[in-house]
Amino acid sequence: MEDGSVQQAGAQLSGADMDGFVVPSGYSWYRQNAFLCTPDNGLLYHSRYDVNYVSPLEVDQMPRVQIMNVRAVVKSLACSQDWTERREFATLDDQNNLLVWDLDVGLPVKGHKGHVYKAHGGGPRYSDEVNSAICFTRTQKVLSAEHSLLIVYCLATDTYKIYAELFRDTVVLLSPCPDDRNVFAAGLRRGLIVLFSLKD
Repeated sequence: MEDGSVQQAGAQLSGADMDGFVVPSGYSWYRQNAFLCTPDNGLLYHSRYDVNYVSPLEVDQMPRVQIMNVRAVVKSLACSQDWTERREFATLDDQNNLLVWDLDVGLPVKGHKGHVYKAHGGGPRYSDEVNSAICFTRTQKVLSAEHSLLIVYCLATDTYKIYAELFRDTVVLLSPCPDDRNVFAAGLRRGLIVLFSLKD
């Protein structure tokens, strides 16, 4: 019986193209927003130091896996909702660097260090505590929050604006409104949801 089941499993795998298959790294299951569905129906997720992209399934082919090393601990991950021109996503790491990545290149192409406003203490850099969030706008901007500090980063001009007094609590989730490109929702650590508007 065991031989028959092994032969069946082998027959199922023989129809799939295994060339170029990469085993993806494990995900950070204990982190909020570690998994994202991409506009092409792929999967984007982060482990401790890497961002992994798993392509959509195709008939008789294994999914393609791309692993990109961030070189720091990933705290937050967000994906652009429009992948027609560029397939972009963003990371915020434990050194508070915001990096915007081009998936096709596999490297960061833009970014800023606006959240690096205080020196790290002597304690451990990594914490399971969620204290940051990122989201893309429909106007080529990236919103990033670290604790209560919000930064709006314009990809077209490579400049950013800081909003230090917008929130009184730690932001753990940012989401754009599907109907109004200027309205966003921020989920705060204590459970409050704040709707706010940012005009261009």
